[in-house]
Amino acid sequence: MFLYKVLCWLVYLLFRPQLKEVKGLGNLPDDRGFLVVANHQNNYDPLIIAAAMHSFFQQHLNRKIYFIGSPRLKNEFFRHPFISALLTVGMDSIGYLPAHRDSLRRSTEFIADGNVVVIFPEGGRNPNKTLKRGRRGAAVIALLSGCPVVPIGSFGPKTYGLKEGILGFFASKKLVIGKPFCFEPKSQQEINANPRILVETTNEIMQKIAEVAQKQYQQAPT
Repeated sequence: MFLYKVLCWLVYLLFRPQLKEVKGLGNLPDDRGFLVVANHQNNYDPLIIAAAMHSFFQQHLNRKIYFIGSPRLKNEFFRHPFISALLTVGMDSIGYLPAHRDSLRRSTEFIADGNVVVIFPEGGRNPNKTLKRGRRGAAVIALLSGCPVVPIGSFGPKTYGLKEGILGFFASKKLVIGKPFCFEPKSQQEINANPRILVETTNEIMQKIAEVAQKQYQQAPT
């Protein structure tokens, strides 16, 4: 826990200066664990979110933050040493869960223990004005846990290439934290018996993200 706190401070000191505006910190639930769903604007989104929520975790010292991301994430960024080094420091300071079924189950347990789980339902970086079609992992966690779901809109630069990645580190960034919402809890058996519920839940989650991120979203047919 000591190393976790030290590295969280490091992430805060490295990334808070670029975060010029954070709206809606008061929307984060004080009394229980919750799920954060966010658009994926650029490489630095996980660390910017961690830096923005630093004051929240200083008030709730027993809570931790976990991120669900692609199993290929570190390998992808390993090609860019500067970005890789920054992200590795950040990912090691928080809980990084590769995106697969077991991580979704573990996430519900972490949330039940009062922690915070962050997931990017687009499944990849997207600086465009229209959100990508949402993946269903966030819906699974939200339904199984019945926890508050907090939408976050991330605003920042593109970071596709090495040059953009380096410049993007120093560029101004902004976060908008929306009001939490909940779904009626469902068992895995209920979800399996009604796959349509995952589509409907994903559509609602993505629409909430689109509102705070000021983007468009084309809902999947149910």
